[in-house]
Amino acid sequence: MLTAVIAISAIALTVWLMSREVNIGIILLIDSLVVVVATRMPPGVSLSAAAKGALSERCLGTIAILVLIMILERSMRDEGMLSSLAQSLKQLVGNGKAVAYLMPAVIGMLPSPGGARFSCPMVEEVAGNRSSQETKAFVNYWFRHVWQDCFFLYPSAIAASKILGLNVFQVSLPVMAFGVFHAWVGWMMTRREVDALPHVETGSRRDAWRGFAKAAFPVVEIIFLYMVFNQLHVPFDLEIAAVITLATLFALRRFTLKKIGLVVKNAFQPKYILIILGVMIFMEIFTQSGLVGQMLDGMTSLGLPKEVFFVLLPMVAGVSSGFSLSTISLTFPILAPMGLTANLLYVACAYVSGFIGNMITPMHLCGVMTSEYFGVKMNRILARVMKGELAVLALVAMVLLLLRI
Repeated sequence: MLTAVIAISAIALTVWLMSREVNIGIILLIDSLVVVVATRMPPGVSLSAAAKGALSERCLGTIAILVLIMILERSMRDEGMLSSLAQSLKQLVGNGKAVAYLMPAVIGMLPSPGGARFSCPMVEEVAGNRSSQETKAFVNYWFRHVWQDCFFLYPSAIAASKILGLNVFQVSLPVMAFGVFHAWVGWMMTRREVDALPHVETGSRRDAWRGFAKAAFPVVEIIFLYMVFNQLHVPFDLEIAAVITLATLFALRRFTLKKIGLVVKNAFQPKYILIILGVMIFMEIFTQSGLVGQMLDGMTSLGLPKEVFFVLLPMVAGVSSGFSLSTISLTFPILAPMGLTANLLYVACAYVSGFIGNMITPMHLCGVMTSEYFGVKMNRILARVMKGELAVLALVAMVLLLLRI
């Protein structure tokens, strides 16, 4: 009972503060204090948890990669590369509207927390003022995740395969089918709202390919380097890939030290650092308070069919954490003894249920970064996301029902 009261109170407080446009980092720090007081965590334990969250490798790594990506995005914008990339893609694809969906999907191959911030200006470049800010924000957030976080190089997919003793492709491929459905739902929801800026032909297709190659090389380079370093098990693979990509861009574009300093100054935004700190501190305090464990234990004691747990446990963990890796790590060890691996579709449904939870929580950094960039209230984006995820959840329920028959 206490767990439910705390959870409902924290959610209500979060929604109210979000409606007042308070920085989500500050909101989550306030929520952390609510959890500390409500669960009577000792001061030493709560301070230790806060420090652990703020100084963890995940927190520092997230800040590092986000700053690097913002510098990369700013450099590409200042050099006119984002505009050139959008124009070249529109000429090659022949449909500017499709490019608005394609941009965040390509960037989605990078498993970077808050990585949607990288594709925001790309969607803005293509759509301009022909679509509402809310629509652009939704498209960026939704299509950034069409991979359902199950791309075989994503840490969450790798963790799921290790926990369940499966090949990573056995986990990834069935979830990809849900990813296709996810993309279709997003397209159906926005197909009449997205209207790309008109494209003016500026040359041949060969010129378009040349322009695309010149403008897209940083994106291609960082994805390629990440894949190589990941397969070689190099620590900080994405961070190193971003540093090398930036160094390449600076060298080829002959950036002076003064210009690099100016780019860094213009790209750095402290409000994003506050957001990351708030998320990480809240996650750590919420976990150490024991509330997550109590919630999961309470659900498993209800005596419901296993299929219900395959949906509810990952979804609750997803809402609580906002990170796919945390969601998988918290729930798959619990679900495995229940027969999760009896059918790969069970695995896919549990994975997707956790992903739905990740998508509808205000702790998901991609949603926060997107709302900040487009100047749209986070609760407005989440309201639209919830409508779309209901369709995905219905598909999950239908699959589980068919498996039960």
